Amino acid sequence: MEIDVRKDFENKMLNRREISLVVEFEGSTPRKEEVKEEVCKKLGLNPDSTAVVKINQMYGVKKSEVLVHAFKHKEEMVEPSYLSERKAKSKGAEAGESQKPEQEKKKYEPKKEEQGEEKEKQEKPEEQKGAEKKEEQGKRE
Repeated sequence: MEIDVRKDFENKMLNRREISLVVEFEGSTPRKEEVKEEVCKKLGLNPDSTAVVKINQMYGVKKSEVLVHAFKHKEEMVEPSYLSERKAKSKGAEAGESQKPEQEKKKYEPKKEEQGEEKEKQEKPEEQKGAEKKEEQGKRE
């Protein structure tokens, strides 16, 4: 894997280096972890305080544009929530855990209005139910 640094910008507001790279490789597009290891080796960065933000595959060639954020200290790392969620999901998948969204975990619970209607139907005596059916049939005709 060959790494060519295109732009190395010091973002003083966020206390980080924003490094744009072009990575040339053989085979499939490398994973973020692989790129992170190689970039840290080449540039002498701390892997714990470095994040590969994105990898854009170039069309028709074995090259990718990569954006890396390198911080001086791990405590200073500012990472979007979607990246941390994605990392947590990938770690869970590697460990063999199946993660389901919150919506799938919840069972169906009828709304309060529906619960009230069901209770009313259960509480009505059989005679009232029969009378209601006759009324409905009368309305249809």
